[in-house]
Amino acid sequence: MGTSARAENTTAPTKARRRPAFNAAIEEALLDSGASCTLVQSSQGMELTGPSNRRVITAGGQILQASNTALLPTTKLSAGAREAHVLEGLQPKALLSVKTLADNGYTTIFHPHDKGVTVHGVDDLELTFKNPALLQGWRKGGGLWTVPIVDEPTSSPRIDGDEVAL
Repeated sequence: MGTSARAENTTAPTKARRRPAFNAAIEEALLDSGASCTLVQSSQGMELTGPSNRRVITAGGQILQASNTALLPTTKLSAGAREAHVLEGLQPKALLSVKTLADNGYTTIFHPHDKGVTVHGVDDLELTFKNPALLQGWRKGGGLWTVPIVDEPTSSPRIDGDEVAL
């Protein structure tokens, strides 16, 4: 008993070595066109909405289980677009899914060079094209977009208004 008390005293952190015992709220996310859902590493500052049954396969092939669903704190997006799955240990801290945004009626525009990216509501944008698209793609079964990378593909899917990605 005396030994364990001594061990506890010698391993206890001093005030100078203590770290804050809280996680700061996540304020930004990487916008990810390859993510099938929005992921956050912590729900700090977010409203938890329930348990998550989402399993995520990382680029390295590891399968991770999300713990909960939460709503991103912004009120500029609909609740469906704000839904995130909490995946502890996620690096980076948050991935905002372009697929989720599109599924909820938003258009995401990646501007050339360092001019940024913008997300627009369904009725907030009118695009006028001067020329036909250079590449025209479609959504595959998992909801992510595919584009041909050859000039004359040997096959192409049926493309309708709901499946076209420009």
